[in-house]
Amino acid sequence: MKDNFITSIEGGRDAQEYKRYLGDLDDPQVYNIAEFGIGTNSKCRLSGTPLEDERIFGAVHIGIGTNINFGGNVKSKTHTDGMIMRPTVKIDGRLIVENGNFKI
Repeated sequence: MKDNFITSIEGGRDAQEYKRYLGDLDDPQVYNIAEFGIGTNSKCRLSGTPLEDERIFGAVHIGIGTNINFGGNVKSKTHTDGMIMRPTVKIDGRLIVENGNFKI
């Protein structure tokens, strides 16, 4: 990512399908980093329901595309979220989460 935009998508078949999906939309705003969140609810479990999944304790969700409907200023042809279940997160060089466990 650079300047709040996704600059490349790499990986296996799923990553390539996602990359193709976004490219087919022909809208550079779909690569906007719309949101980043770290879950803090220890009672949430992976359920396939985004409002629960993105709150799983220690997991991270990253949304890209539109953010205008929750206070941002970007409108794109889509908004998608992705989950990372056991992330390591450093912000400004400070370790916040390691393998899904809070360090602060």
